[in-house]
Amino acid sequence: MDSTNDDNEGNLLAPLQTVLSLWWNGHLKEFREIWWWVFLWALFSSIFAHAFAFLISFCTLHKHKQGRWYCLSIVIMGFFTPLTEGVISSALIAGVYVSLGWTMVPKFALVWGAGQTAAVIALSWTRLLSTL
Repeated sequence: MDSTNDDNEGNLLAPLQTVLSLWWNGHLKEFREIWWWVFLWALFSSIFAHAFAFLISFCTLHKHKQGRWYCLSIVIMGFFTPLTEGVISSALIAGVYVSLGWTMVPKFALVWGAGQTAAVIALSWTRLLSTL
């Protein structure tokens, strides 16, 4: 057995700190690498955006009898959305990159992941405005 191959297998999914710091200078080539990086950026950008929305809604609705529970739904959606549609859309993005033979720069994973969160926020905002 070749030990270098085993080392590469173990490092295929980069640690969380490496992904979020963007200090990795290589290119993402395999499906699992691309999927992992895009998914983590989608997850953490969603958590950040929903935490901000949670703070705003908690500060404005904490005295409301039923409105205070709205804050919990925001937090739940902050985790649930990337764990469902974020997994699927990150896999689709990774599949397109791999099928075309492209490599991904880690900063593009940030753009794709944060772009997924921006798309979810834009669609949620347009649904909210149509109910007013």
